[in-house]
Amino acid sequence: MDNGYLKEMMDRIENLEKKSFVWDSQTLSRGCSETSFELRLQERKRNNVIIFGLPEVTPADIHGEKVQVEDFLRDLGCDVALTNCHLFRVGIHIEKNCPLVLKLNCPEAKSKILYVAKGLKYNEKWKGVSITHDLTKLQCQREKVKEVELKKMAEEKNSQLSEIQRSKKIWKVVGGRGTRGLALKEI
Repeated sequence: MDNGYLKEMMDRIENLEKKSFVWDSQTLSRGCSETSFELRLQERKRNNVIIFGLPEVTPADIHGEKVQVEDFLRDLGCDVALTNCHLFRVGIHIEKNCPLVLKLNCPEAKSKILYVAKGLKYNEKWKGVSITHDLTKLQCQREKVKEVELKKMAEEKNSQLSEIQRSKKIWKVVGGRGTRGLALKEI
């Protein structure tokens, strides 16, 4: 792995940590710091998931979106009720479908959804659709750095394996956002 890329990612994180956020007059009067703003943002996103690649219904049809998400989750075998949940699209629609943020009421619902999301890999009906945690920009940058570091560690560990060992197993980065780690996997 390129050390220049790792340094660039570390610099980005440092800049994000130093970056001043746009504060409204209430926030400034309460004396909130950037760190507390980041923590509040993380707390607000704690029960959220982002669904990528889900086809858009019609731009203003929120009910249609909710029905589609319920069908999608039912097809995956997830029995989460979306009665008091909020959902909305983020980003600018150009050619791809915009990501859909699903604000859930409890962490258990989020866990259920993320657990069944593993089945998307083999689901032909929902090919190209993925689900992940809703992270802040700072959390995303940290995840990228962690992934680069883990890939570098995997390369080092694989270089220490003998040819015979390497023909059977290699070290790989496994897990999704927030749960990445190294594992010795069979080839």
